[in-house]
Order: sequence, then structure tokens, then C-alpha cells
Amino acid sequence: MALFWWGKSRHAARDRASLSLTQARLARGEVLLGDLHKLKTSVAEARYENDFNNAKAAFLRREFEIVAALLQEMRETYAVSQMRMLHKDPKAEELTKQEAGILADKQAAIRDTLDRFDEIVKALHLTAAKESKRQFAPRKRDREPTGGELPEGFAQKFDAAEDTASRTEVIQRYFCAVSVNTTGDVKPATLYAHRKEQALTVLITADRFPTASVIPINNVLTGKRLKPLSIQDFLALGKNQELVQLQPRQRKGASEKETPAAANGESAVRFASLDLVAFNQLVLSSEQSGLISSIPISNARDQFFRQEKYQHAYGSIERAYQEFVTKASQRTAKLRQDEQDYKRGRLKMSPKKWQAKQRQDAAQTQKIERARKHFKLVLDGLRLLNLRQQQGKGE
Repeated sequence: MALFWWGKSRHAARDRASLSLTQARLARGEVLLGDLHKLKTSVAEARYENDFNNAKAAFLRREFEIVAALLQEMRETYAVSQMRMLHKDPKAEELTKQEAGILADKQAAIRDTLDRFDEIVKALHLTAAKESKRQFAPRKRDREPTGGELPEGFAQKFDAAEDTASRTEVIQRYFCAVSVNTTGDVKPATLYAHRKEQALTVLITADRFPTASVIPINNVLTGKRLKPLSIQDFLALGKNQELVQLQPRQRKGASEKETPAAANGESAVRFASLDLVAFNQLVLSSEQSGLISSIPISNARDQFFRQEKYQHAYGSIERAYQEFVTKASQRTAKLRQDEQDYKRGRLKMSPKKWQAKQRQDAAQTQKIERARKHFKLVLDGLRLLNLRQQQGKGE
């Protein structure tokens, strides 16, 4: 018996030593792929399978801030799902000694998992900081970034500007600012201007988003990878007018069908002519979106646009667009709720069916965004036609 307990205590001591070494390594900001495997094993829930796979893929691409954001999101969801278990009292009178011991062990395992989440996320931030210094600190920005995201000459003039006001003027000279109000305004590989106190930064979103709720961003001038933003934070910055989308102004010598944006910056490009083709595309895309009926749009085309009653046509299309935006927002909110319910176990669905649902939702979202684009084109065209018609009457 004494030999048995000696062996058991020796294994426990070895496990504690191994754990302390792991904690020391994580404290230095050294994260291994095995840490993610062990964390996944300790969570042991199928609904986190996709999230862990996304985190591993981002880790292999050395996108450590994205991994940290994904793990932080999983940690919050896991904590909420285990809250009921943690609130139970192991000393409750109705529990037997064996049941109390099992409950205490489960609670200890949950707390250990939460602590491991925190340790790895903190270590990933340290790793990302080291990676950023190693990659960007020795470099000097002696040329414009490649890739064609920025207009020629913008980087030099932006760097030469001495204060925020001057930099704002440079941005306005090269770009039109578009408000960020809905999820449709959050796009991959797109430029944004972020103002924080007296600092003004030009950002670019990644070519792809690891999940629908994590937005990776880079400083487009330095190429430095910044801390990813959640979709909620992204939209909150837009609502507070701290973040705007940048669209390049029209080049000189462009087609006569396109004119530069108006001074109020409502859109980057206005179409001087609007034909039935644009209306028909809107009818088709709105029907494919599955959100609204295309009948009001067809009526506006046939009853008003063909008769050159542009103001009435604009009013009809605008009402249809408001209904479209409302239902699109409701759909987005439902998709987010479904994702949270799935992660918390409220929505019972196998990982395979959940992936199929996500693919279907993504395909439908593309159709909705296509309809949104056609709505804006038709509304801009009708607004311009109505303006010209009013000016003609005044003359």
C-alpha cells in the first residue's frame, strides 16, 4: 500500500512540474500548436470543433492576434455555458459525499480550462508583439506599399502631413468617405480611415475573415498587423464616426457615364444614366435575396420610370429599400443568435449539418449584398435624374 501511494504521489509531482514548465513557457510568450490541441481536449465539446480548426489554421499562418481573438471568443462562450455548473454548491446537504466529490472535480476542471484559455491568449498577444517587432522594426518605409491598394503618391503626402487636419485633407483629396453603418459595409480587402483622439490611421481589412465575427486589420502604410476587431466593435466605431470606409475618387478622363462623387460624399461613384437594365437587375437580385417581393420595384419601373416620373420612382424604390434593410438586419441578428445558441448547446445540430448551414447562409448573404448594391445604384441614378429634371424645369 505504501508503495502504491508513493508511486501516485510521484506521478502527481511530475504532472505539477510539467504544468509549471508549461506555464513558465507561456509566460514568456512561447505558444506551441500542442497547447491548442490540449486546450481543445480539455474543452471536449463538438460545437467548438470549427472554431479550434480556424484557430489552428490561423496559428500555422502565424496570425497570432487572430488566434487570440478566436480563443477569447470561445472562452467567453465556454464560461457562459459552464456558469450553471460553477454556481452549484459542493457542500449542499442533498449531495452525497461521492456526488460532492465529482462536482468539485468538475468545477476544478472548468476553472483550470478557463485559466488555460487566459494563459494562452496572453501568451499569443506577447508572441504577436514579438513577431511584429521582428518583422517591422528594422524596416524603413522608403517606398509605397505594393498591391495597388493606395493611389499613386498618397503614401508620401500622407507621411509628409504634419498633423491630423493635414492628413485628413490628404485623405479627402484621394478618397471619398463612406459611413460604416451595417454589416454590408464591413468588407474584406477594403480601406478604412480610423480616427482615435489625435491619431489618424489608414487601415485595410484582410483578404478573408477567419469567422464572421472577427475582422483582421493591418496598417496599410506600414503593413503592420493590428489587433483584430469584432464585428460589433467595428460597427460601433462607425456609429461613433471614428471609422469610415475609403473609396478612391474617380480618375480624370473617366467614362462619361461616371462622374466624381458629390461633395456630401454619399457615394464614391454616381451614374449619370440609368436604364431598364439596371432596374431589371434590381428586380432579379431583390427576388433572389429572399427578403422582399420584387413587385413594388417592377411597378416603380413600369408606372413611374418609363413615364419619366423620377421623383415618384425614387420614393417607391426608397420604401422598398428601407424594408429590405430592416429585414436584412433582422436576418443578421438571427444568424448571430443561432451561432451563439449552437456554441452554447441550445441549438442541437451536428457539426456536419452546422457547416452545411453556414455555407447556405454565406451564399444567401452574397445574394443579399448583390441586391443592396443594385438598390444603391438605382437610387443614385434616380436621384441624379430627378435633380436634372428639376433643373431643366427651372430653366
